[in-house]
Amino acid sequence: MLLTQTPLRMSLVGGGLDYPDWYTQHGGLVTGGAINQFGRLLVRHLPPFHEHKSRFIYSEMEVVQSTTEIRHKAIKACVEMAGLTDAGLEVFNSSDLPAGSGTGSSSTFVVGLLNSLYATKSLRLSAHELATRAIEVERKILAEAGGVQDQVFAAYGGLNVIEFRKNGEITPTPLRLKTSQIKELEEHLLLFFTGRCRNSSAVIAECRQNVTDQWTLMRLAEQSIAFLENGRHERLGWAIDQSWRLKVRLSPKVADEHITNLYTVSRVYGAWGGKLMGAGGGGCLLLVAPPHKQEGIIKQLEERGCLRIPFRFEESGSHVVYYRA
Repeated sequence: MLLTQTPLRMSLVGGGLDYPDWYTQHGGLVTGGAINQFGRLLVRHLPPFHEHKSRFIYSEMEVVQSTTEIRHKAIKACVEMAGLTDAGLEVFNSSDLPAGSGTGSSSTFVVGLLNSLYATKSLRLSAHELATRAIEVERKILAEAGGVQDQVFAAYGGLNVIEFRKNGEITPTPLRLKTSQIKELEEHLLLFFTGRCRNSSAVIAECRQNVTDQWTLMRLAEQSIAFLENGRHERLGWAIDQSWRLKVRLSPKVADEHITNLYTVSRVYGAWGGKLMGAGGGGCLLLVAPPHKQEGIIKQLEERGCLRIPFRFEESGSHVVYYRA
């Protein structure tokens, strides 16, 4: 039996530049990091004394006699990729934040599950191998819409600049921040759950049809590196705000009246900038704000039904935290 822990992520600037159809033509860049909100998976080989061969527990529960009966497509693909189609398995999934929160929970699940399944075979995959295989599951085998930053943050952890090259190579590089700088950055960031989840595929599909100003987003992502490494938090807020304004123009599904009101109120009460995490439409709202303005912002958003999410950046990527043969 083993337990794995895999971080969710906070994308700062560059989301949308990690879509293969973009970066294989032009290259891409994303800044962001893993946070200490996690997906956890308890996995074991199920003894052969049960009526069913395998059991998978997530938002639903599946009991099956054969891999072919698994309804959860990602679980089925991961089990097949790990070569465990003949094994009896029990998998229990738990996440700190709900699916559809915009924090990369789907990819966190796939990365964590692959890590867990290979670990049951006493195989340890590198962060690169984990990210690569998770991308293959989600973007190739399942053909799900989306970028490829989430899998990298989940596998590697840390605060990174992720570069996406035209030849398909993906390279995460840690941001050059001291511990004191990371703490100061955390003190200038606020994260809220808006109270609603969203189907990212529907938002992504419409946004991909209306892509504009990607070169502007590329410049903002490049500039954000210096803002982060030099502690220029107000300028980071400006860059995130500008990237959010670009995204809002792509589709009315990105931000409705309620979301727009939340963001407007945040700016009125002192936030330098912010955005909805992920595709938009709901989920988590990230804000950059001076510490002395945060009490007022928190009060206003909580009155409007938002829940603040305390967080810090997480150095570790997906890893086994408990193992017993």
